[in-house]
Amino acid sequence: INKAKAMLNDIREYNTPRLGGGSNMPGSNKERNFNEQVLVSPDKRHKGVIFGVDKQDIYASVNKGATWQKVLSIPFRLPRIGTIPSPKALVSAPTEAPTTSVSTICEDDKTFRFENIEEFSCKKYLKNKETRTARCNEWDTKFGKLVKNHCPKTCDYCSGRCQDDEEAIFKVGARNYSCKTIPLTKCNKKTNKKLTKEICSKRCQFCG
Repeated sequence: INKAKAMLNDIREYNTPRLGGGSNMPGSNKERNFNEQVLVSPDKRHKGVIFGVDKQDIYASVNKGATWQKVLSIPFRLPRIGTIPSPKALVSAPTEAPTTSVSTICEDDKTFRFENIEEFSCKKYLKNKETRTARCNEWDTKFGKLVKNHCPKTCDYCSGRCQDDEEAIFKVGARNYSCKTIPLTKCNKKTNKKLTKEICSKRCQFCG
């Protein structure tokens, strides 16, 4: 409507209870009631034309409302269902951080063999409960693997195996590193017969 007003140049408004329709005679089957407003233009070029607004349609009359002609229709489209979100939808529900199931993280590696000895699987090597803690913390210096990283279920090391050793300072090549400073390109390097990625599990994405 505001756009139509601007086109008609310096519009004045006045109220009317009923302006009429195709015929201004009461009871006419073409009778039209304008429920919104009537616009009157003082522009001499309009020569006494008055304009009636009915929803998105603009009508003009040159005989004081006796008859009307639609002169402008402002496009109007109802929104499709789903295009306007409800107020509830605007408030996003808190998103829970994705969790990795314990069963996925905490399975012993069935292919692990301590120092490549066939009978030293997680189950057999850690069978004795009295020596289990000490053996879980052993390093397989042949392959640079920490036993509890590969037998987390038996060693009860589910939450720790994917974390960095924040206190570790180790030498790779000629330089000293921590888990925060080790380049990813050196994750498969050994330091003192230990694989770097076994020390810096999180940094080196040991858990995937």
